[in-house]
Amino acid sequence: GDLYPLMREIVKQNITGIQWIATRPSTPEMFKSFGGTVGFVVRKMAMPKLGTYLKNISPYFPS
Repeated sequence: GDLYPLMREIVKQNITGIQWIATRPSTPEMFKSFGGTVGFVVRKMAMPKLGTYLKNISPYFPS
């Protein structure tokens, strides 16, 4: 996919401690950087407020 080169670079630079959201699982060699990924697997479904929710969440909430 389009993000695979970015994912390889994240693994290469040993970037960890980030919560990722993805639509498919990462490969075993990427587990160290992407092991905590929250994944969504759906056939096709409308989630009307998901975009708004994702744009408004904060790692600092609640403050």
